[in-house]
Amino acid sequence: MDIDNLNSKGEPGGTDNLVSVIITCYNQEQFIREAIESVIHQTYQKIECIIVDDGSTDNTNLICNEYLKKDARLKYFYQQNQGVSVARNIGFTMSKGDFIQFLDGDDFLSKDKLKRQLEFLSNNKNFDLCYSNYSHYFHDKKQTQESKHRVVDVNPIENFLFSWDRDVGTTIHSALFRRDIWLQNEIPFPVDYKSRYEDWVFWVLVALKNKKVGYNNFVGAFYRIHSNNLTGNHQTNTIYFFNAMFYLQNKIPEKYRQKFIEHNTGYLLEKYAKNKIFQEIYITWEWKLVKLTRLIFSPILKILNLKSK
Repeated sequence: MDIDNLNSKGEPGGTDNLVSVIITCYNQEQFIREAIESVIHQTYQKIECIIVDDGSTDNTNLICNEYLKKDARLKYFYQQNQGVSVARNIGFTMSKGDFIQFLDGDDFLSKDKLKRQLEFLSNNKNFDLCYSNYSHYFHDKKQTQESKHRVVDVNPIENFLFSWDRDVGTTIHSALFRRDIWLQNEIPFPVDYKSRYEDWVFWVLVALKNKKVGYNNFVGAFYRIHSNNLTGNHQTNTIYFFNAMFYLQNKIPEKYRQKFIEHNTGYLLEKYAKNKIFQEIYITWEWKLVKLTRLIFSPILKILNLKSK
């Protein structure tokens, strides 16, 4: 893939701060090279790249060790499989940068992402983090499609509580964070939450810190769509959403709790009902198509069978 052709234009100035890029991966030998390449070829070069391997059983570790020999800015840590949140926390505790960039091993960054976002935060010191647009990268088709979401407010807690998975949503790797968002000895991802929708939980917890969020209007990150991450049906994803919702219920201010549960439960029920209607229509039309096919081809098959005799 020619990553350069996917990047946004512009050559803004940078800063002189160390950026810690934390790559987490699990059995991603097919994609990890592009993730690493997108980091080490950033136009901003004062980085450290910490790769946390969450128990891969394929050749991910061999590929990572190839890069360790080529670039002293890279570090590699292997752990028994414990999930992406634990892996991200380990990378964070190992990091030394003034700014933090998270990245999954099957995704990648545009080459000037760090440079542009560092410039933004350097010029806007009252902002604690900034996020960019991102594109879906459809691996099999080798095509990109920019994700369209509403820009969140500077203080976005209500956006994340009431509009997530609807018109509000952003990937973690589209953002660059100031390290001091988190207190000394604090970790970014809760260890007591072990279900999916961990990104939603993460963003709500960050917003609860009353940190100011900035927005960069360019594509800075690419989220890869492939067969391995298209897991779970609508029913299981609904359960994951409920898990995150009930976890967050006890974390948010009391003034939001009733509305938070009612609003998101209503959204899920409506979404589930629409999905069930679609499934029923699909099954009905599938049955009709099978019946129509039989009506068309049965006489032909009978004729062919008679001729064979």
